[in-house]
Amino acid sequence: MSWESKYSVGISKFDDDHQIILNLIDTYLTQSDSGLDLNTVRFIIDQLGDYSQTHFKAEETYMAEIKYPRLDDHRRLHHEMLDQLTYIRNQCEKGEASVVEVTVKFLHDWWNNHILLEDMAYRRFADSGSE
Repeated sequence: MSWESKYSVGISKFDDDHQIILNLIDTYLTQSDSGLDLNTVRFIIDQLGDYSQTHFKAEETYMAEIKYPRLDDHRRLHHEMLDQLTYIRNQCEKGEASVVEVTVKFLHDWWNNHILLEDMAYRRFADSGSE
């Protein structure tokens, strides 16, 4: 997967963050095709978790500033994603090899459902002043 202009939310800081997240996801997906060991899974998940926490805080602050009406729902989705990353990391710690495929689906869904749908909703709101 590579960055395309259609992924832009119109805010360069968030677009830069999303590009980094996309690169981490792409690294994971690419390496999962050739086989990933659990240490590599944990490393990528840790990077995604750390980076996403910082990004989510900035994004939520922005949504509060523009009075985005679905901020609470969006915040809940962020918490759910971080919880899922924690779950994946814990599965790695337990030696659960099946977590590799679960993570592929999770990361694919995260990109397609959260960034391309949910984040675009706050972009549309900011552009129009309403949803």
